[in-house]
Amino acid sequence: MAGSGGDDGGAEQPARGAVLRAWAGVGLWIGVIFFFSGGTFSAEFTRSGIGPLARLLGLDYETIVMIHFFIRKSAHVLEYAALGYLALRAAALSLGRRSGVAFALLIGLLVAGADEIYQARVTGRTGTPRDVALDFAGAGLGVALRARRRARSTGGRERPTLSRSERGAR
Repeated sequence: MAGSGGDDGGAEQPARGAVLRAWAGVGLWIGVIFFFSGGTFSAEFTRSGIGPLARLLGLDYETIVMIHFFIRKSAHVLEYAALGYLALRAAALSLGRRSGVAFALLIGLLVAGADEIYQARVTGRTGTPRDVALDFAGAGLGVALRARRRARSTGGRERPTLSRSERGAR
């Protein structure tokens, strides 16, 4: 039984509510990613906000272009790092840590591919394999950060996978 600590095949299962909340977070974040993929956040639109500010600061055109590029590509990495982090949290609750890492990375890759295909169909946007790679790198960063946080919180050890009754019998 979930969360009871009884003999359920050798491992304590997280409460169903915790698992559902974790996956809901993943689903909501995927929605945020696709919202940012719309025409409202095209390069032309974001340039209109960054350009005047950069000119106000006295920056030349080449510097403005470089800053704009850096901000846009950083956004790819950051939004997918958040996805990787959330996906590992949810997948680890559902599948265990090792399988969770692979599944979280797969989610990052699939969402990145779908996102770029979507962007290729949106007026004013482009979808590129380079951005899929950048998004996937961001997801990998998020997975690594979550795994590192988890390792630190458990002192470098995995949490016990035996049920309470099995641990008591040892």
